[in-house]
Parts: sequence; structure tokens; C-alpha cells
Amino acid sequence: LDCQSDLSASITKLNQNSKLFVIREAPQTVLPKLFKAWKITHLVFERDTDPYAKERDATVVNLARKAGVEVVATRHGRTLYDPDELVKAHGGKPTMSISQVQR
Repeated sequence: LDCQSDLSASITKLNQNSKLFVIREAPQTVLPKLFKAWKITHLVFERDTDPYAKERDATVVNLARKAGVEVVATRHGRTLYDPDELVKAHGGKPTMSISQVQR
């Protein structure tokens, strides 16, 4: 909790109108409420490649677009390479060694 408080204070120090909010609820249910309440115009998020996350992200993107929110998704973040792109680049087969990835 101290880390979150410190982060929020640092954000506010950079911009008096900004603050860190930590909200606990499924993004599929909370984001549509926040789009409206906070008049959100853009949504930026880190794309996840896990199967459950792909479904969740697709739902959130659809909800955002319905709310008139522009969606900007990063390519990937927690992996060095996008696993979907690697499989695609290797004819639909997963890579089995680092040498295959480096090609």
C-alpha cells in the first residue's frame, strides 16, 4: 500500500490534476462505467497473449468502441516476442528452440 501511495504522490507532483486510482473489479464490468463517469476518450493497455486474456481484451475493446473510446493496444509487454507472431512466422507451429526464434 505504501508503494501505491508513493506512486500516487509522484504522479500528483508531476501534474496536480492527476492521481493514481486502484479499482478492483473485472475490466469488462468496471470500464464501461468509468468510460462514462470519467468521460474517457482513449484506452491504452498492454496486450496479453494468454487465451483467457485474449477473450477479455476483445470484450473490453468492443465495449470501449461502443462507448466511443479510441483503443490503443501495445504490441506486447511481458514477453520478448509476441508468441502469436512467432507461431504465425513458423507456419502455425510453435518454436522449440531459441535458434528458431532468432531466424
